[in-house]
This record gives sequence, C-alpha cells and structure tokens, in this order.
Amino acid sequence: MVRSMWLSIIVLAVVASVGRAPILFNIGDPVDDIALVYAVSGQEPVKEFAAEIEALEKTLLANDKERIEKLLGKPGPRPEKDCALPVGQRRKFMISGLRYDDPKMNKDHMAYYSVGDFASIAVRYGINGTSPQFAVLYFKVDNAFPKLKKLEREGHQETGRDSVTNIAERLKWDQEKFAKLKKYIEERSRRIPSSIPPPKAATSG
Repeated sequence: MVRSMWLSIIVLAVVASVGRAPILFNIGDPVDDIALVYAVSGQEPVKEFAAEIEALEKTLLANDKERIEKLLGKPGPRPEKDCALPVGQRRKFMISGLRYDDPKMNKDHMAYYSVGDFASIAVRYGINGTSPQFAVLYFKVDNAFPKLKKLEREGHQETGRDSVTNIAERLKWDQEKFAKLKKYIEERSRRIPSSIPPPKAATSG
C-alpha cells in the first residue's frame, strides 16, 4: 500500500466564518508502517525519546524565520522518499485556520532545511510567513537503517505494543542520528548571537 510522505490536511470543524476552523496536519510516514509506529509509541523508551525530540524542536521554534535560517541555511527541496521519521517524532499538529480574505496576505508555508547529508528539518511557518508553528525531523536512510518489522507467529501477524521485533535496534539508529543533529544545532547556535540586532534607526540630515 502506497503511503503519502507529505502532509494531509483535515479540517476538523466548520464555523460560521469560512477559513477560521482549526486544521489538523497529519504527517505521512514515507518509510514505516504507521500502525507499527503507533504500536510502539507507548513504550517508555520511545516516550523518553519523543520528549527529547520535542525539547529540541521547541528550542528551534523559539526563533523566527531569520534566525532559523541563520542556524540551518536557506531552505531547499523537500526530502526524498529515502528519509525516515524517527519513531519518537510527533506526527499530528493542530494549527489555527485563520485566513485573510486577500490570498496574498496568507504567507503560511512549509520550508525544508537540509542538515549535512544525514538529516532534514521541515518547518511550518504561520500566516505571516515568519513565525514557526511546528517542526518535523527526517533522517536519511542508510545501509544500517532498521525499518520497523512486524512480529509474526504461526502464520499471522501480531498487533499491539509488542508487535514490533526490532524497536531497540531502531531506537539506537534514530538516537545516533538525533545526537548528531542536536550537536550540529548547538554548535551553530553558539556561533550566532542570541538575538538578532534591531535595524539601525534612520539618521536625519
């Protein structure tokens, strides 16, 4: 079954003013069976890893677009289908559906930032085009990548939280990539001022 890698948008509610309903972004998984991802999501090691990812993303999202691009460089094309989401990556995000009547004022968009040759970060910017709303990590699949595998017994596939045979191996792979990404961001952050200087005031005469 072919799964979409990219974002599918589900409008959760319709209110009197069209364009103001909250929107749920579902992040399609390009590599893993989403049922297996959810099956392991309640395991303590996965939850702990998810908290680490969320903390890094929260730190990144505290910046505006200008500083994010000082950290990560200019955005490029979206990742190819050989990029996997870490198992601890959040896959659903709720954002405001507020829109301007003038389409030109709606500057919300996704931007994709490459990190070396091993990772990418997708950042969703809000209606002003500069305020980040959420981020998603992608890791480049290599020869050592352990795709989540189903546990099969007596000719049938198991379901539930213990239905994945290689979660420990996958966590190890994800965490090694994550540590490399975190180090990259921390090192870049130390080279950039903590705040962007305000523009110089115009001088008279």
